[in-house]
Amino acid sequence: MAALCAEVRDPKFAETVRERLRQRLISRGKNLSPVERSLSSFDIAQLSKTSETPGLTLMLNASLLAFEEEGARQAFDKAQLAINEAHEVAHFIEATATSDEGAMGAALSALSELDGIAFERATLNNLLLLAQRPGDKAEFVEPMARLENRTSQWILKGIEVSGQSEWLRSAAITDQLRLKVLLHLVDVESQTAAETQQVLRRVIKATRVLLERLTMGPDSSVHRVLCAALARSFDAAVREGALQASDLVLATSTAVNESFSIATIAEASTLPDVAAPLRALAEFMDPGLFDSANELSDVGISNASQGAQAKTEHSAESLRLLERLMSLSQGIVGGGGYHPESLRRGLFRMARALELLAVASGIQGLVVSRDAMPAVLEELQSSAFDLAQMTQSARRRVLGESVKDEALEPPSHDLFSFCERAVTTDTPMELDALSQVIEALIEPLPEAIQRALDHILFVLRELPLSSRPTSLTMPLANRKAPLPNWLLPRRTIGSFHVVRPLGAGGVSSVFYARRIEERNRPGAEAFALKVPEYDPATARSMSEDEFYAMFRDEAGALLSLPEHENLARFVTFDLSARPKPILVMELISGTSLDRITRTRALNMKKVATYLDGVLAGLEAMHAVGVGHLDVKASNIILRGGKVPVLVDFGLSGRKVRPGCGTVEYTAPEVLGVFPEGTVADATKADIYAIGCLAFELLTGRLLFDGPDEMAVVSKHVAHDGWVDGLRQLAEQEESVALSSLLASCIRHDGRNRPTAAYLREQLSRVLLPLQEKKWPYAPSRA
Repeated sequence: MAALCAEVRDPKFAETVRERLRQRLISRGKNLSPVERSLSSFDIAQLSKTSETPGLTLMLNASLLAFEEEGARQAFDKAQLAINEAHEVAHFIEATATSDEGAMGAALSALSELDGIAFERATLNNLLLLAQRPGDKAEFVEPMARLENRTSQWILKGIEVSGQSEWLRSAAITDQLRLKVLLHLVDVESQTAAETQQVLRRVIKATRVLLERLTMGPDSSVHRVLCAALARSFDAAVREGALQASDLVLATSTAVNESFSIATIAEASTLPDVAAPLRALAEFMDPGLFDSANELSDVGISNASQGAQAKTEHSAESLRLLERLMSLSQGIVGGGGYHPESLRRGLFRMARALELLAVASGIQGLVVSRDAMPAVLEELQSSAFDLAQMTQSARRRVLGESVKDEALEPPSHDLFSFCERAVTTDTPMELDALSQVIEALIEPLPEAIQRALDHILFVLRELPLSSRPTSLTMPLANRKAPLPNWLLPRRTIGSFHVVRPLGAGGVSSVFYARRIEERNRPGAEAFALKVPEYDPATARSMSEDEFYAMFRDEAGALLSLPEHENLARFVTFDLSARPKPILVMELISGTSLDRITRTRALNMKKVATYLDGVLAGLEAMHAVGVGHLDVKASNIILRGGKVPVLVDFGLSGRKVRPGCGTVEYTAPEVLGVFPEGTVADATKADIYAIGCLAFELLTGRLLFDGPDEMAVVSKHVAHDGWVDGLRQLAEQEESVALSSLLASCIRHDGRNRPTAAYLREQLSRVLLPLQEKKWPYAPSRA
């Protein structure tokens, strides 16, 4: 009101308003605490017609008046006096004894005036910028930043102390004012690098202190302004790039248990990337939903008086929880970064697994994998462990020193193995042991997700070991492959429309796509659209920036590839596509070589022709220094049933990287094993793979095989060219030359391997006398 009165043109009206307010405040002063009386006195002084002392407000007004009447130089000089006086006021505030209510009231009055002239608006900061010359960029105002830092530190220290003290009305009023000022101190945008560092430190500290204070359950008179200050801290942290919204959601879900508080934070946020996921989290934590679910779990399914009805109600409640969990995954937004996407994908995977579990007819169906898809319980515990890791990392980033820096280990007795053992041995599960395994699975997760999983997993107590057919269940293989959560509702990426997923592997996913303008035209050209996937496994070896830089560099290398009938045509590379960068290749229609091999529809002439075509394509790639880095039968498609075409260039590039290739065809240098002093060559890694592929196409069996991945890896690093399969070829005179040529392809030292051009020429020569042989080729012993 005092500020408004200063703007009123009619002095008589302003004087009347001031006097009425003064009298009202004076009449209230009899029953006030010392803190309230001091604040009331400050308000009365602000409403007075004149003031005996200059005060910060009058000093600021004097600077503004000088700007209007005298000029920028004079206004800046007076602003300098104001900022110096502001630091004196800050010193007075810092020196105030918190135990003296009268002194604290005076300090709060001073803080209120300081807020009015320095923090609530940028007027003083702008006046201090008047010393700059026209055309200069806005510079960092060091005295102003120092004032903001020392004030915020005093406020945060006071909020920490008050949270540990017994409730007093004066303390609540003190916290209200502190939080109001803190809201102005964190709700800022930095302009320079130096200012950004100052703001980040202040915002991170505020986030940690306010979250901890909210966890203590503040008084209702403080709750709303506390949530508002926390919301603006969240906004600033995300806006300045210090934290991601997904981290804040996970940290908040572990620190705050009341959905009302989280909804209030979401309401006060001005940043959609923060408000939307917090709103989804608040809806997921709705206490009414969990209360009804808990009542059913407490009663028990089989022990309920109405057994069938209780089961139906439990299933219905489970599906409601799953709908909320799916809504939570869809509510996670955040500009397409790795962390929000990873959280969305993890929650989605968990919800899909829980959906199948909720309608299962027996334990057996939950532990059996189908068509290379993980078993339901295996997928559930994998997504739960990923979420637990993300939660721990988020708490470390948001809460800092309050979380121990230690790696999260998977539980020693996992749910999948426990249930699988029961099915395998046909032994009923002990309920106490099952409860302990479930508790170990859900314990590291946020409490609301713990409660959801605990309710849904309760059904495991009642399921029989063997499964029986039911119309409610649908095998994973029969379900339509889901589009990823990050894909926009219109299914557009760059200038392409995604029709359906084609597959995923390595560090990318592939989609069947058409150009947007041709998406509804029958017979329109189709493309293979490859999108990089920065997943937790990749994160162990490189940062997100390094990953996308690698994708950009290697996609750029593909621009140099010539058009060739044995190579899929490169269409475009769009790093600016949203929500993710894309690499677009020609979509080759036809049958893959691995399928033809499995159906045994080969002969030796066809094998020679196919290998010659693949080597011709590799020769063209290697000529410009680019390796395919994932040569295998499934990445070779027969165009028109005749011409072999190399596809899937997601790993292609000029450098060998961790994760390149497929284990059965992986060169030792990809595994990190190569002679000292040598450099891994992407083209030579292709030659190793083509040696393995040639043996497979000729004999119908893998050159390197084993019971598990580690056994195959061991075989790759334990030889130097001569392995059992090639020794068998060398036992017959007609295939000695072939065995020697293939052995040269898989030498450990890439420098000893032939080039694609030489290999193509020699392979054509050594296969010529074998083309009339029966396939698969198996020479008899001499």
